[in-house]
Amino acid sequence: MRHLEDNLRTTVEDLASSAPPLDGLAMIARIRGRRIRRRRQAVLCAAVAVLAGAVITPYAVFGHRDGRQPQPAASVPSSRPAVAVPMPSTTVTVPAIRKEWWRAPVRLPGGVVVTSVGRPGATAEDGTPAGRSDDRQHGNVALNRVTGRYQVYSAKYQRFAAAPAGRYVLIEDESAGGGGYVPVGVLNAAYGSWQLFTHGAGLGTEWSPDGEKIALTMQTGNLRIIVAKTGAEKDREIPGGSALCPDVCTFTWLPGGTEVALAQRDPAVAQSEAVPDTIKEIKVFSAATGELVRTLPVPGVPAGSGAWSPDGRYVALQPDATQPDGIRIAEVATGRVVTTLPLGAQVRFVADHQVLLVDGLDVRVFDLAGRVRATSRLPADFADREISLGVE
Repeated sequence: MRHLEDNLRTTVEDLASSAPPLDGLAMIARIRGRRIRRRRQAVLCAAVAVLAGAVITPYAVFGHRDGRQPQPAASVPSSRPAVAVPMPSTTVTVPAIRKEWWRAPVRLPGGVVVTSVGRPGATAEDGTPAGRSDDRQHGNVALNRVTGRYQVYSAKYQRFAAAPAGRYVLIEDESAGGGGYVPVGVLNAAYGSWQLFTHGAGLGTEWSPDGEKIALTMQTGNLRIIVAKTGAEKDREIPGGSALCPDVCTFTWLPGGTEVALAQRDPAVAQSEAVPDTIKEIKVFSAATGELVRTLPVPGVPAGSGAWSPDGRYVALQPDATQPDGIRIAEVATGRVVTTLPLGAQVRFVADHQVLLVDGLDVRVFDLAGRVRATSRLPADFADREISLGVE
């Protein structure tokens, strides 16, 4: 028995002496673990390769058979703003204008319609208004949106400018004047009703794009918003609005009808009555609060509320000292002039890259490369009259 115990003890001691130390066990475990992970990764990679081959091969084979090759994926857009480049314009449809133009809306290229035709604002030698007439060929005529025809209104209105949309017309009634001003008012072209306010037009008035509001620039440089339907008026204080006002100091509406813009002259350039003011920038304000929203590096005065492109990327500028005989189209983000167009009494963007100009009776649509895309001609009755444009 004792001999058996001795043999057992000797065997255990031999086994113990041949076992690796604890640190060696840990190392072996790590090595084995790495080997197991390598094997698993190798198997996974092989599986992925097989699956990828199974998916790609049919596309490669069939794409080769029909002559089409796989295209690379589109790159991720950069966070930097893209430089605006004038895009080619498509062909513009030129609507026909009937001889009896007053029986239907006078449609122009680009989806534009003539909303009103006003009598000339000329005066006789004795200072009295000239050209008074209540007929279609010489008087104040507005598009009645209900009947689709043009209706004649009183010749007493010194200014007669229909909104670009809706049924209202901005009027100035010289017969009701007093105290050195001509009252401004609103006429409903659908029903003939009208109302006058107890003040004049200030430094200028502009219809909102929807034809529901009027932006009136006050002598102080502040802004007055007039609601056409109700006649309600609200003033918006514009801090420093008149401090840097140029020769043409009138608020214009931006697309959307919630913001207005006002050009600011460059204070570093001396003013002169002989040449137009040099414009440094355009400030944009909230029409609801009058607060400054942003400043645009555009060196010019917008040529009316229709001078802004629908996407807000471009604006048509009035002639100035740098370009006295042309309409500049500038990039809003940078102020860069992309093209210069001929002069026109009416300037209106009809698409993001198309501008309609009215010069006398001639109507032309230009793209932003300065190319003529469409032409039309207004009725002879419109000669020497004030024309308002809008959308049908």
